[in-house]
Amino acid sequence: VLNFRGCDGVLVENCGLYGCGILGVQADVCRDVTVKKCEIYECSYGGISIGNSSGVKIENCSFRDLGGDALNFYECKDVIVDGQQVSGNSRLSY
Repeated sequence: VLNFRGCDGVLVENCGLYGCGILGVQADVCRDVTVKKCEIYECSYGGISIGNSSGVKIENCSFRDLGGDALNFYECKDVIVDGQQVSGNSRLSY
Protein backbone atom coordinates (compact mmCIF):
# COMPACT_ATOMS: atom_id res chain seq x y z
CA VAL A 1 0.00 0.00 0.00
CA LEU A 2 2.77 2.44 1.03
CA ASN A 3 6.29 2.18 -0.39
CA PHE A 4 9.23 4.37 0.66
CA ARG A 5 12.72 4.31 -0.86
CA GLY A 6 15.64 6.52 0.13
CA CYS A 7 13.58 8.56 2.58
CA ASP A 8 14.41 10.16 5.95
CA GLY A 9 11.92 10.88 8.72
CA VAL A 10 9.02 8.69 7.61
CA LEU A 11 5.95 8.70 9.87
CA VAL A 12 2.88 6.56 9.19
CA GLU A 13 0.34 7.05 11.98
CA ASN A 14 -3.32 6.20 12.61
CA CYS A 15 -3.83 4.51 9.24
CA GLY A 16 -5.98 1.62 8.15
CA LEU A 17 -4.01 -0.15 5.44
CA TYR A 18 -6.17 -2.64 3.57
CA GLY A 19 -4.73 -5.34 1.31
CA CYS A 20 -5.05 -3.57 -2.01
CA GLY A 21 -1.24 -3.66 -1.97
CA ILE A 22 1.11 -6.60 -1.61
CA LEU A 23 2.43 -5.22 1.71
CA GLY A 24 0.96 -2.69 4.12
CA VAL A 25 4.21 -0.71 4.45
CA GLN A 26 7.45 -1.30 2.60
CA ALA A 27 10.63 0.74 3.07
CA ASP A 28 14.14 0.34 1.69
CA VAL A 29 17.28 2.44 2.27
CA CYS A 30 15.52 4.76 4.73
CA ARG A 31 16.35 6.41 8.05
CA ASP A 32 14.06 7.13 10.98
CA VAL A 33 10.99 5.15 9.94
CA THR A 34 8.09 5.09 12.40
CA VAL A 35 4.83 3.21 11.94
CA LYS A 36 2.40 3.59 14.83
CA LYS A 37 -1.21 3.03 15.72
CA CYS A 38 -1.98 1.47 12.35
CA GLU A 39 -4.28 -1.40 11.46
CA ILE A 40 -2.82 -3.50 8.65
CA TYR A 41 -5.03 -6.23 7.24
CA GLU A 42 -5.63 -8.57 4.30
CA CYS A 43 -2.30 -7.79 2.58
CA SER A 44 -1.17 -10.59 0.28
CA TYR A 45 2.53 -10.85 1.31
CA GLY A 46 2.55 -9.44 4.85
CA GLY A 47 2.24 -6.36 7.01
CA ILE A 48 5.48 -4.37 7.17
CA SER A 49 8.74 -5.11 5.36
CA ILE A 50 11.75 -2.87 5.93
CA GLY A 51 15.25 -3.38 4.53
CA ASN A 52 18.61 -1.65 4.54
CA SER A 53 17.29 0.98 6.94
CA SER A 54 18.09 2.40 10.39
CA GLY A 55 16.14 3.92 13.23
CA VAL A 56 12.99 1.83 12.73
CA LYS A 57 10.13 2.03 15.26
CA ILE A 58 6.91 0.04 15.14
CA GLU A 59 4.42 0.96 17.88
CA ASN A 60 0.91 -0.22 18.74
CA CYS A 61 0.04 -1.67 15.34
CA SER A 62 -2.47 -4.43 14.77
CA PHE A 63 -2.23 -7.07 12.05
CA ARG A 64 -4.81 -9.52 10.79
CA ASP A 65 -5.53 -11.82 7.88
CA LEU A 66 -2.12 -11.40 6.25
CA GLY A 67 -0.67 -13.65 3.56
CA GLY A 68 2.77 -13.58 5.23
CA ASP A 69 4.64 -12.32 8.30
CA ALA A 70 3.39 -9.26 10.14
CA LEU A 71 6.92 -7.83 10.34
CA ASN A 72 9.99 -8.52 8.21
CA PHE A 73 13.30 -6.71 8.72
CA TYR A 74 16.48 -7.35 6.72
CA GLU A 75 19.82 -5.58 6.95
CA CYS A 76 18.40 -3.01 9.39
CA LYS A 77 19.96 -1.25 12.38
CA ASP A 78 18.32 0.08 15.54
CA VAL A 79 14.92 -1.64 15.26
CA ILE A 80 12.38 -1.20 18.08
CA VAL A 81 9.00 -2.98 18.14
CA ASP A 82 6.62 -1.93 20.91
CA GLY A 83 9.51 -0.72 23.06
CA GLN A 84 11.69 -3.82 22.57
CA GLN A 85 14.89 -3.96 20.53
CA VAL A 86 14.72 -6.67 17.85
CA SER A 87 17.20 -8.03 15.35
CA GLY A 88 17.65 -6.12 12.11
CA ASN A 89 17.28 -9.48 10.34
CA SER A 90 14.05 -10.98 11.65
CA ARG A 91 10.53 -12.04 10.79
CA LEU A 92 7.74 -11.71 13.32
CA SER A 93 4.22 -13.06 13.08
CA TYR A 94 1.27 -12.06 15.24
